[in-house]
This record gives sequence, structure tokens and C-alpha cells, in this order.
Amino acid sequence: MVKSKFKKSLFYIKKYRTLSVAIFLFVAFGSLLEVFSVGLLFPILQGVMGSKNIFAGIPFLAGFDSGLAGWPSSDMLSVLLGAFLLAFTVRSVVFYLGNVMISKQRFLVTRDLQFEFFEKLMDAGISFYDSTKSGYIINSIHNETTRIGNFINCMLRIFAMSVRMAVNVVILIAISWKFTAVAFTVFLVLRVPLYLIIKNIKQIGISVNRAIADLNFIVLEAVNGIRLIRIHSAEEYEKKRFRRSAMHVYGLNYSNLKRSESIMPFTQIAFLGVFVILFIIVIKSSGVDLAKTLPFIVAYLYVAKNVLGDFTAFQDRRAEAASYIGSFDSYEDLVRKIDSTIDSAGDIVFTGLKNSIRFDDVSFGYSPDKKVLSGITFSIAKNRTTALVGHSGTGKTTLVYLLLAFYKISSGRILVDDLDLRSLDMKSWRSKIGFVSQDVFIFNASARENIAYGNPNATDDQVRAAAKTAEIDEYLSGLPNGYDTILGERGVKVSGGQRQRISIARALMQDPEILILDEATSHLDTQTERQIQDAIEKLAKDRTVLVIAHRLSTILAADNILVLSGGKIIESGTHSELMKSGMQYKNLYETQFQQNHVSL
Repeated sequence: MVKSKFKKSLFYIKKYRTLSVAIFLFVAFGSLLEVFSVGLLFPILQGVMGSKNIFAGIPFLAGFDSGLAGWPSSDMLSVLLGAFLLAFTVRSVVFYLGNVMISKQRFLVTRDLQFEFFEKLMDAGISFYDSTKSGYIINSIHNETTRIGNFINCMLRIFAMSVRMAVNVVILIAISWKFTAVAFTVFLVLRVPLYLIIKNIKQIGISVNRAIADLNFIVLEAVNGIRLIRIHSAEEYEKKRFRRSAMHVYGLNYSNLKRSESIMPFTQIAFLGVFVILFIIVIKSSGVDLAKTLPFIVAYLYVAKNVLGDFTAFQDRRAEAASYIGSFDSYEDLVRKIDSTIDSAGDIVFTGLKNSIRFDDVSFGYSPDKKVLSGITFSIAKNRTTALVGHSGTGKTTLVYLLLAFYKISSGRILVDDLDLRSLDMKSWRSKIGFVSQDVFIFNASARENIAYGNPNATDDQVRAAAKTAEIDEYLSGLPNGYDTILGERGVKVSGGQRQRISIARALMQDPEILILDEATSHLDTQTERQIQDAIEKLAKDRTVLVIAHRLSTILAADNILVLSGGKIIESGTHSELMKSGMQYKNLYETQFQQNHVSL
């Protein structure tokens, strides 16, 4: 699994080839400066120790002082110290720039993943949203993409550390291959407990991803359902639910932290302990000349400290990367789920309805074992009004969703002027459809933006003309900031009737050829319903209309009324024809008429 994720990280590294090459060059150049600055330590230390030939005993440098023989030792030492400071400064700047570029690549990867994921979300089938928690979607577009970017960051830093460690190990071998061989042996021994720690961190990291997604979902549900929570006085229940989830996230994170933080002291103590013990043994047993040996010991310890620091950081990054691996799986699972719901649309551009839309023996079910619609056959004539009526759950709204191509039909065809709906380009098809629903969605934006949604180039005059037709202009003009007033999340600052009028104005801005009304007045009082109905009649003029009716009084003039029951059409005709037939439609109408008469 780790290897497959490493290969995927290479894809993102190669994607920014220029930046990746620059990172490699900066790391390589910085490592060369590391070698140079370490090499300067030997003559500096020998000069401090009072050696007459400060280059004596140093490989490759023993005869280097021939050109500097006439220099005073203090001057030569000053030059070497200055060179060491310059080399160390440039090295630090180079490593800093390399780290900045590594971070830049991480942010670029995160940004691109967010772009890609959101674009896929916009193309996803409605069935994806039906079966996926909103909290998981939000978690993936922010947390998971960020964590994948962090994984790429870890991989690049591991690469940089590996190069630096390799360079420093070569220096250690040059100074003393025996000591280095012992250190390498210790490294091999340490791999076993480190492997177990990192494996455990990876497993906990996967659990952390899921726990965070669950926590996000609880917050999202609480925010969206705050009114219901208030009504049922369920604040304490929601607080306890959140506390349990937050404590679970805390416990996992803390457990992961303890394991991650144990890596540094464990490796540092082990390595440094080995070096110190070895040096003590050498000093005690071999009677070495400390004056001559001390510069090499100090230099070796300096380089060993760098290797130890890089090795510790290397293990920390490995542990960190392991904790992010689960994000790949979560992200890719959602992407695969999205891809499975995307229907391959046609490429025929819809330019306008010529004759009719026909449902030809259409069947559909949200799950394979349960049909919602069965054998539906009827036509929607151009510039005529077709109404759908029936009890709740009979498939009226589902039928509309199929017309909008939100779902794939199980069998049959939907024909638009003898063209299969699936052969049409969906953007051109939906651009000709206006939709006014009982559940109006208002964006947390200005009234102007809500009305002009989907038509960003609309002028102020066009927006106001649509608002006047929908009989909402006077209200919007009277708001504190007029049409620029922010309506709040889901339009909480406006009433149900006002939301409906804004929805009608939005549909007018699209100038639709086909109009779908999904029980647009079912939740309104009688007076508001009449006002909205007047606005709808203006909108429906000279258009092909499909209306789902809850109140039958709104469809008395419909050209064709379809009665659905059990997912099938059981009656069709005009109002007068259906009343004469004396079947279900007549019973529905008379029941509503009696209820309205009693309420009056």
C-alpha cells in the first residue's frame, strides 16, 4: 500500500517538473556546501589546538598550506573561520529556499486536488449526493486534500533528508569507516521497533480521518437542524453527541502524538549513546594523542549530530507520512463513488422543442429491487400544460427528476422530438428548463445575485424586470440595502412566499422554454398562494409546462392531467373529463373541496 501511495506522490512531483528539478538542485548544492563547511572544520580545529601545520593529517589537504606558508597562523585561521561562516550561511539560505519550494509544491498539490474534487462534485450524479453524508464531502475537499498535500510535502522532505544523510555518511566513512559501520549496525537494529511504531501510527491515522469526518458531519447536521433542535429542546443531546465525537478525535490524535514524539528521543539516545561509548572505549584503551585526534573526534561528532538530526527528522516525516496515507484511500473512495454516478451525456445540442416530450414505457427505481415508477407512458405537448397529481410517494417528483436527467432510467426511453434524452447535451437541455420547487434554495448572497443566478451577465434592468413580474420588486426595493441585501443562509431573512417569488424571478431570468413547477405553492397560506399563482401564470404564458399539483384548484385549466398511483398512471384527461369518470381524481378533488369548505 505504501509503495502505491509513493508512486502516486511521484505523479504530483512530476506534474511540477520545473519546481521539482529546482528542489533537487537546491538540495544537492546545499549538500555540497555542507561537505565544504565540514571540511573547513578540520584545519580550524587544528589551528585552535596550536598546530604548526593546520592541514597536517587531513586527507587531500596535507600539502595545501604550501602557498600559505608565509601567512601568520592567526590570519590563516581568520580566513578559514570567515570561509566557514560564509559557506554555512549560503548553505542555510539554500536549504531555506529549498524548504520554501517544497512547501510551495505541497500547497500547489492541495490546490489542484481541491480544484479537481470540486469540479467532479459539480459533475456528480444526484445519486451520489443521495447516498453520501455532507460532512464527508466537506471533510474530503478540505481536510483530506490538505493531508494528501502534507503527504507530498513529507515525501519531498524525506528525499531532501536522504540526500543530506547520504552526503554526511560519506564524510563519516572518510573520517572513520569503523565507527560508521557500528552506527549502521545500530540503524539496522533500530529499524524493527521503528517499523512497528510507524505501522501503528499509519493505522491510527486512518481512524483519525474517519473520526474527523464524523465530527464534521455532526457539526453540519447541528447547524442545518438548529431550529428542530430548539423545538425539541435537544441542545444537551447534541452537545453530548459532539463531546463524544470530539473526545474520540482527541484520543486518537493524542495516541498518535505519543507514538510520533517517541521516535526522536528513542533514536537520538540510541545513536548518541553508541557514539559516546565507542569514543570512551577508544580513548581509554588505545592511548591516542588527544591533541591530534580531538579535531577528528569533534568533526565526527558534528557530522554525526547532523546525520542523527536528519535521521530523526526522517523517521518523524515517515511517521507523519504514514498518518496521512489513509487520506489517499478516503479521497479516492469518494472520487470513485463520484465517477460511478456520472452518466455519459450525449453531444446533440438542444435548440428548442418542436413538438413534444414523450415518456415511452419508462421504469425506474432508486434501488434495483424496488421500482418507484413502472411502465410510464405519456406525452407533454409543446406550449401546453400537463399536470401530475396523486398521493405523496407515488413518484411525481421522481418523474420530474428523470426529465431533468438527474438519474438513469431503468428501462424505456424519454424522447424529445423523437431524440432520446440521453443523446442530448445536458447543459443545452437544462438551459431551456425553468424549475420552481416547493423547496426553494436561496444562496447566502444578495437578492440580485440570487435572482440572476445562472445568468451572471444580467443587467440591473433585467433583474428588476424579472422581480416585477414575480411581484417581489417592491419588497426587495424596501430592504435596507435594496437588491444588494444579503438574504442569509438558505434565505432565512425572507418568508416562504418571498422565497417563492425570488425563485420565480430566477426562472424568468433564464427565459425557459419548458417550465417545471413542483408543488410550488403547497406550503403557503391561501392568500399568498393566490398571489404566487398569479406570478406563475405570467411565467407560464406561451411555455410548455409540467406541474406537480398538491392543491388541485391550481390545475383546473391544465390541458392534460395525469393521476399517479403506485408508480403508474391510472387516469389521464382534462379536469372535466376526469370528474366525469368518477375515479380517483374525482375523490381527491372532492376531498380537498370539502376540507377547504370546512376550513372557511
